Amino acid sequence: MLRAFVVVIALACAQPVASAAAWAAEPPSAEAFALLDSVPDRLEACNTAGILDEAGDQAAVLKALQKDIACLVGLAGEISQTFYPSDAFGRGRGGSLSAALERVNAELLPVYVGVQTKPLACAPNCDAFYLRQAYDMNVRFLNVFILDMIERLKDDSPIHTE
Repeated sequence: MLRAFVVVIALACAQPVASAAAWAAEPPSAEAFALLDSVPDRLEACNTAGILDEAGDQAAVLKALQKDIACLVGLAGEISQTFYPSDAFGRGRGGSLSAALERVNAELLPVYVGVQTKPLACAPNCDAFYLRQAYDMNVRFLNVFILDMIERLKDDSPIHTE
């Protein structure tokens, strides 16, 4: 038992050393930090479904929401490549933030669909309209995630002071 504990402690202590090597790269430039100010506009550009929502075409809105999700995942991935070490979100294949968010989205979407389309009070007639609400929950999650990430990055920014 003690031997297993020592092995676990040794592995846990080795982990930060491997990650520290990834941090040896130069910190982002002031110009890179200035790009953080454009993120709200880029988030808005990812919101194409809101325009279609008024038209009411379910298939078009769902397709636009899927496009919005892909846009937001791509934006988060782009930001992470500039401001985080390569192993910050996992190692090896699939270790990028984009890959991590795709895995999270794959797990969250069925939960959101259940929340929106399966309440006993409206079953079985709540699927059509509320399915878009489930996808919108995913979009809102990604928007908040990115905004929180930007606020955290601004904490270390040489040009963002309060």
